[in-house]
Amino acid sequence: MARLVVIMGVSGSGKSTLAGALAEQTGWPYLEADDFHPPENVRKMTAGQTLTDADREGWIRAMRRAIEALSDHTVIATCSALNETVRGWLVDGLDRDVSWCWLKLDETTARERVQSRAGHYMPTALVRSQFEALDPPAAAWQLDATLPLAHTLNAMKTRLLAPAAR
Repeated sequence: MARLVVIMGVSGSGKSTLAGALAEQTGWPYLEADDFHPPENVRKMTAGQTLTDADREGWIRAMRRAIEALSDHTVIATCSALNETVRGWLVDGLDRDVSWCWLKLDETTARERVQSRAGHYMPTALVRSQFEALDPPAAAWQLDATLPLAHTLNAMKTRLLAPAAR
């Protein structure tokens, strides 16, 4: 059965960096949630406005359609997936095994990372709202987002490629 690996967490947790490295090493397709935001969502966030679940629904459903189109592949997807509603839109009823990986990060470090990013629409001012919206997932394994990429990548590969995980 095809599989979906969702790397989730607040902005600045390293989702894209980890997913890109994992995709490079495994050859699995990688879908970046930011690529599915409609222009209105990007405008809102750029202006420092928090998205509502109504804003998120279309974005998440578009990403889900892309996942479904890759039905014969293990897919890596990044998504903040801050609450159960959003996580449900992404995976409920999918015909594939889903593995959730939560990159856990403190607010100060997230703020520093977001502030240092160049060319991204997510302003530092919205980091607080991500932590306020975060409903920690029960069905996810947690990785410390402050550890070096090589460590986190190896931990993910060990878990995902272990015979029992297949």
